[in-house]
Amino acid sequence: MVGLAAIVLAACVSSGPPGSQAPLATPRSGATPRPSPAETASVGPSPGASVPAALLYGALPQLAIDGSATLEICDPDPGQALPEHVDVLIECGDGTDLGLRAIQTVTTSPIERTYLDRPVCEALPCSSDVVSTAVLTAWAADAIWTTRLDGRTATATVPERVDGAAWPTVVAPAASIKRPAFDGAPAEIRNRKPVPYCGRSELGEPAGPMVCFVAAVLAGRAAEVVDVGHGTEGGTSISLIRFAGRGPIVVYRQHLDDQARTGNWFRQWNRMILGIEPRYWSPDPLAAGYLELR
Repeated sequence: MVGLAAIVLAACVSSGPPGSQAPLATPRSGATPRPSPAETASVGPSPGASVPAALLYGALPQLAIDGSATLEICDPDPGQALPEHVDVLIECGDGTDLGLRAIQTVTTSPIERTYLDRPVCEALPCSSDVVSTAVLTAWAADAIWTTRLDGRTATATVPERVDGAAWPTVVAPAASIKRPAFDGAPAEIRNRKPVPYCGRSELGEPAGPMVCFVAAVLAGRAAEVVDVGHGTEGGTSISLIRFAGRGPIVVYRQHLDDQARTGNWFRQWNRMILGIEPRYWSPDPLAAGYLELR
């Protein structure tokens, strides 16, 4: 199990994508087709035309990104550190999808990773800029692209090519390779490729395994961690959370009832929402529902 020594949460400048392993599978099974030339032209500049100041959400092409090789990272909600709930106009999933739809107007290259950079609200009342804006940066095969989203006007700026961009970093020791077994698990889990195993936490304790995992994901290293939770009406959930070194985070989950009777395993692909502390990150589903494994 990994300790908490030398844990640092910071932003660094990076111009190259982390990781190079093959993705596990395609999370967005119902991905819409790539935009037609007419759709793209309706929101993007044509040769010789003046560049628009902003792109309306409603005019953006439908999302056509193949998420099977895309790692999506989001900052915490702007008001996560405050005791009261704060309404924000740009959520993790919606902000990432809107930013990618805007970036599709300037490139059709595969996207390797994205980062939704959201402001932090340090005291109430939060400013309009803090709760309404975010910057989506995408590391594509051809370049790094960035666009600024504004929920007040429902617009995204025309994507710009940049030489380098901020990428969040957590520093923690790498784990050793291990493949813990789960009684009665389906073949997909039993036969999974062994990767560095960060350990097991229950209700977030100890923090070491969760910090180890987020550090590996942000560094582009393969890893897995086990998280145990408890339902408000009894029962337990066991989540095996894996990252292949690139692509989405995969969560395998099994529920046990209050008599400790095991249920079936389910699989879901996720992006990652960072926490105000490294240990408090959370998976965010890329699609509704889990796929039951047999």
